[in-house]
Amino acid sequence: MDADLNREVMRLDITIDEDNVTPGILAVLKSVRPQWKESDIKQKVFTDGITNKLIGCYVGAFDDVVLIRIYGKKTELIIDRQAEQMNMRLLNSIGAAKPLYCVYNNGLAYGFIHGSVTDDVIVRDPHVSGLIAREMALIHSIKYSDIPNTNGRPCESSYFNTLKKYLALRPKSFDDPDKNNRFVNEVPSVAKLETELRQLRDVVESFGASPVFSHNDLLLKNMVYNKKDDRTYFIDYEYAAFNYYGYDIGNHFCEWAGLDVVDYDKLPKKDEQLPWLRKYLEYKHDIEGRSDAPITEELVETLYEQVQVFMLMAHLFWGMWAVIQAAHSTLDFDFLDYAVVRFNEYFREKNECILVNRV
Repeated sequence: MDADLNREVMRLDITIDEDNVTPGILAVLKSVRPQWKESDIKQKVFTDGITNKLIGCYVGAFDDVVLIRIYGKKTELIIDRQAEQMNMRLLNSIGAAKPLYCVYNNGLAYGFIHGSVTDDVIVRDPHVSGLIAREMALIHSIKYSDIPNTNGRPCESSYFNTLKKYLALRPKSFDDPDKNNRFVNEVPSVAKLETELRQLRDVVESFGASPVFSHNDLLLKNMVYNKKDDRTYFIDYEYAAFNYYGYDIGNHFCEWAGLDVVDYDKLPKKDEQLPWLRKYLEYKHDIEGRSDAPITEELVETLYEQVQVFMLMAHLFWGMWAVIQAAHSTLDFDFLDYAVVRFNEYFREKNECILVNRV
């Protein structure tokens, strides 16, 4: 691991105006790329994120690109920015992320990964899906002991503590009458959500799985396929933390349904999940030096059943997340509608989940 993980990253006392980004961006680039002439700097706006603004800056060919991220309003309520910065540096140390150049008052600047973001077609390609499984196994190999300043704290899954925090941040109502009516009638109550979380915790704890370093947000646009390197890279580590490895898998499978237009008929069926899970286990065993350990049908089937539970957990997580965003975000996205979609899918899939219904 990188010995410089304890070193402070460059911090700039600059705030970029969301409505007039160029002056702030140029101020940041003076420190990050002092050799660049202001008149030569070009900008490319990326619109794939739904919580931040993201702008790529470059001079000449689209080669050396600095990404400028401007945090969305109130996102600090649900994202630990210090942890995010450490995540980026940690992943850079194993070749899984580009460098973090600096942080400023409302964002950060970091390197750009060339390639194409995945979509609902390429993610089903057996070769690309195998690359995704391999990259996931790689980041899951990061040990808790690799993280600086843990101060002897035990390693535990971030999931249930984060959801507890989300429940505390959940709005009590909305000013808009139509929005509030939908919130009251279509979003589960706090008491109902607490009941669901207790049931899920009981089921997950019966698996006996140890937490691993996880991305926790593997939607299609957070994965980049670089054809030249023949590799997929994961981007945007805002939600990365130690969690159950099955959660990363289940959350990824949920995202096959898409984001802008969610279609849960696109979720991978069992015959698609099983080969993916086998590849993941093979890579995981190889990284752990257990390549001679057999990947049995029983082992793959057990992971498959567990992943169905983790898919439920992902629906619950992003449903609760979206309710908070609906109360605070200024971005043009119907977060409340998205929350309702995720909650509805949670209860639909829960009725079919064998392990949950055994409790």
